[in-house]
Amino acid sequence: MRIGVISDTHGSMQAIQKAVQAAEQVELWLHAGDYSQDGEVLSSLTGAKVIAAKGNCDGCAKAKIDEFIQIGKVKIWITHGHRYGV
Repeated sequence: MRIGVISDTHGSMQAIQKAVQAAEQVELWLHAGDYSQDGEVLSSLTGAKVIAAKGNCDGCAKAKIDEFIQIGKVKIWITHGHRYGV
């Protein structure tokens, strides 16, 4: 499975389109916050599933601060990092 990772899109369609073109065929996108709602745009552009975490600039976004997923035997923690000093 090919996974794309993106964050800090801040509503920039240009940045999202550039990432999509660079990544080519992606089956799952992980959006690590700051305009996590851009995940909906990303999904509509690619047709791929998007899992998003909430960043420090996301205000009232529906995303959670941390998302934990498992793909096969691999566990993935999706976070913006602003609460962890990174």
